[in-house]
Amino acid sequence: MKRIIAHAGIVAILLASFPLRLPGQGVNPPLAIQGLDRFEVRSARMVSMGGTGVALGNDANALFINPASLSQLTRLEARVGLEWANTQYVQTQQWTPNRFYPTFSLLMENLIGGITPPNTTDPQAQLQRSYDTMLPNWKEIRDVLRPAVFSAAVPFEIGSVKVVGALGAAQMFNLNYFYRNNNGLDPNIGNYRPEPLSIVRGSDSLVVQWFASARERKGAIYGITPAVSVSILENLSVGASLSILTGRSDDAEQRIDRGRLVFSAVYAFRNDSVDHSVNVTGTSKYSGLLPQISAFYRAEMFSIGASVRLPGTITRAWDKTTTEKRDGAGTALVSSGEDKVKLPASISLGLALYPGKKTSIGIDYVVHGYQNAELTPGGGATVNPWLGGSFLRAGAEYRPLKWLALRMGYRDDLQVFAPEGTGLLNDPARGSVYSGGVGISLGRFGVDVAYEYSLLKYDETWMTNVNYTKVERNAIILETSVKF
Repeated sequence: MKRIIAHAGIVAILLASFPLRLPGQGVNPPLAIQGLDRFEVRSARMVSMGGTGVALGNDANALFINPASLSQLTRLEARVGLEWANTQYVQTQQWTPNRFYPTFSLLMENLIGGITPPNTTDPQAQLQRSYDTMLPNWKEIRDVLRPAVFSAAVPFEIGSVKVVGALGAAQMFNLNYFYRNNNGLDPNIGNYRPEPLSIVRGSDSLVVQWFASARERKGAIYGITPAVSVSILENLSVGASLSILTGRSDDAEQRIDRGRLVFSAVYAFRNDSVDHSVNVTGTSKYSGLLPQISAFYRAEMFSIGASVRLPGTITRAWDKTTTEKRDGAGTALVSSGEDKVKLPASISLGLALYPGKKTSIGIDYVVHGYQNAELTPGGGATVNPWLGGSFLRAGAEYRPLKWLALRMGYRDDLQVFAPEGTGLLNDPARGSVYSGGVGISLGRFGVDVAYEYSLLKYDETWMTNVNYTKVERNAIILETSVKF
């Protein structure tokens, strides 16, 4: 019997009977530059107000988002913060029943166990079972406790010009990432882009590798940032900063082959046992520079701000050990390399309103232009790995007492990928982030607490199945400050 492997296509009846639906990260996304798009400064006040700060910054942490607004400081100030976060990664799979291959979807969802085998010796008519106990649906929980921010700023004058100098260190990129798929297929018989696989005819067959895969990264990139603000007019200031990036992550990848599916054109398939797995462990070290320029104008009833994060390059130097086992024999390979990611300019515009002495309302509009980001892997061609877009963030602060501030906020959580099967190929996935917090000032000392809840949900859709993926995160930031 003639076999068509990988490039030959699924049976015509498969194509006709697995329906189209909706669009993600794919069946088996490689671990590469995940996390380098997640720029955010974890200041308690800014986080509790939805991330706003371009026009609302009034403490030393403003050096990270709009250094020009440091001009509002009148005393030396120092701040330090800590963040705890709990993240849940959940995936639920639904496989489409097929009348010509009725047990295929049951096999993928591990539901064969309760079915009585047919009374036949025909191998093509036997129930095909899994050789393991993996389930299609999974849930992973991760906790992390790490430093969030440190900053200090001091105002002084040069002649008659007010100047504020600042220095800080903050988590700028959260590299934590996890993704799993317990039903990977190679070739992916559910693909319909750029076109479905070709038809299996007559005595031909299609061999499909069935596997489970997982990817995980743990780490962060911190930015050591000097900044300066200069008041060029009474209510107008300009500023600049330079973030010196340094970071590290632990990386892990795994693939376990679950079987070898052989589809024929006579409405039957079988699952052969396979002994093959690949484990990859390694580390990545990150370095780079991110310059920023900004402006800030303050009036009695409002303020406006603008910040431009100029283009910068992040270098990822990695090393890894790949261990492969096949039929009881194993091999190990040690490798290393370097990737460069060129980030485009990012523009943030902010507006703050002060309808009363106790109330502040802020809105930021951010355009990050990630569609122009460039990835140059070691020895490889430069590509544009991400989608771009814009998003809003908003927040408010109310001071019922002189020493107490109540805060709340919301922002979009814009991703850099479009889910598999989406109708709009350049429309990235979006999540929602809700936050709140309090600030307490007692003389020279202050405490700020922020709580943030984020939810990202997206569907990955193929002709064979839909994967519903959810990333849910709860974070608490505790920050203390002192003014001299």
